[in-house]
Amino acid sequence: MLEWGMRVEMLTLENLRKIKERCERATPGPWVINLEHERQMMSGRRILPAIEGQNGVMVAPLLAPRYKNAYIRRHDAEFIAHARTDVPTLVAEVERLRELLRLIQDESETLKQAVEVAKGAGSTEVFDDIAKHVQAILWRLKNGR
Repeated sequence: MLEWGMRVEMLTLENLRKIKERCERATPGPWVINLEHERQMMSGRRILPAIEGQNGVMVAPLLAPRYKNAYIRRHDAEFIAHARTDVPTLVAEVERLRELLRLIQDESETLKQAVEVAKGAGSTEVFDDIAKHVQAILWRLKNGR
């Protein structure tokens, strides 16, 4: 769900390429959020809350003892920094495509019914109806609706 005032970019092929590239460059997951400062070492990737007295979140691609510095890889930082805009953009695109698919399915069903009626009546007028429906589908595809 998009939040009020959130700016979402249209998902162009270039935007999609950049998002995909960030995903491919980031450290493989799954990543885990650890809400407690644990002394023990665990396998996998962990996102740790900032140590008390510091601001921000420490992201460690490799685990380190509790009070040692951990550094984030540049590609992981880019991935995380863009996630706040990439995810809403991708969600909006999925919603748009689902709505478009629903519209196309509705139009397809209407066309199917028109063809059946025409077959039963021996009419050629159905082709005019089909042409109108195809034009409607093409218009919706072109205008993203």
